[in-house]
Amino acid sequence: ILSYQRLLKVWGQLFQYLKDVHVTDCELLLDTFKSKYGNIIEICQTLGLQSAQSIFEFDHYKSDKKPPYQGRVYIQTTEHNIETKINEGQQLGESINYARELSQMPPNILTPQYFAEEIKKHFEGSSVSVDIKDHRQIIDEGFGLIHAVGKGSNHGPRLITVSYYGAEADEPPISLVGKGITYDSGGYSIKSKIGMQTMKYDMCGAANVIGMVDAIS
Repeated sequence: ILSYQRLLKVWGQLFQYLKDVHVTDCELLLDTFKSKYGNIIEICQTLGLQSAQSIFEFDHYKSDKKPPYQGRVYIQTTEHNIETKINEGQQLGESINYARELSQMPPNILTPQYFAEEIKKHFEGSSVSVDIKDHRQIIDEGFGLIHAVGKGSNHGPRLITVSYYGAEADEPPISLVGKGITYDSGGYSIKSKIGMQTMKYDMCGAANVIGMVDAIS
């Protein structure tokens, strides 16, 4: 019997294999997995999730980029109306990948200004609104701590608020807060040179929030 984690691993290894050997078309007998796992909704959602998440590759700055994998999987099943669940999983995977892309970008490119402009561009024309406060507004509106931390860099800080109104008007809002320090240069004197290589990941909290809002919307 498959566990949920095992199901994720099976789908992940399948799509990684299809990508590695350049299989462009294949058929999948989904009912076989139903007999081993049972929950057809989770089977479809994880299938969609791993079709995007498991083959993610950050190659933005490579000169010898490979074309994106464009394989097609044809599903045979006695179940009906599964496309929606597969698409939901795939959308979640693409949102996770977007958060990964932001997290992997080098800090000499992903400055606070670049980060803010990228988020605004990503949600442009969608149901998500983006408000950006620059360093002057941050001072004027009393965000003293953000301003104080930002003074340590030539690149001024930004405060980014993304809003999505997807619930009923009388439902209480849900707030997500993610730290977006694009490079943490604090503590040079106590960190090893190897430890400094991962300081660009101090903005992963913000990247994860952006990915979550992207998936939710």
